[in-house]
Amino acid sequence: MSFHYYSTSSFTKFGGISVLLIGDPYQLPPVNIDKISNVENFFPLFLTTCHCQQTDPTFYQEKLRIGILDPQTKLIIA
Repeated sequence: MSFHYYSTSSFTKFGGISVLLIGDPYQLPPVNIDKISNVENFFPLFLTTCHCQQTDPTFYQEKLRIGILDPQTKLIIA
């Protein structure tokens, strides 16, 4: 199918069809150079223990919000 098939007028924008364009809602905003002025104060940090959010309801709500429904999440919401 093409837009031309549904077009009501060839003189209107997008042929009179409503078009919704959005960006990536999960994209982080650009880093402002003024906010990273203390880069010399950063240091590497390596975690040696896994801290999973298995009992954190916010973690599961985030999974559901982005459409991830794994078996473990199904058990929590059932």
